[in-house]
Amino acid sequence: MARGKQKEESQKKNLEKKAKEAKASAPRAVQKFKLTCNVCKATMNSMGDLKTHYEAKHSKVAFNEADYAQTE
Repeated sequence: MARGKQKEESQKKNLEKKAKEAKASAPRAVQKFKLTCNVCKATMNSMGDLKTHYEAKHSKVAFNEADYAQTE
């Protein structure tokens, strides 16, 4: 009756594998909002990221936080 035990072990192993895969592919926490650069339309997750982006990519354009004020 070796096949019976082997079948149980195989099923258990497959369940553990599927649980691990489901955990890895679970959706991450969704951000409430994203900010979009008015110059190049790149999306950023925070005001700090957007400010850093402006300094690096659009140094000649003045960054104004009021343009990106969030309304809830």
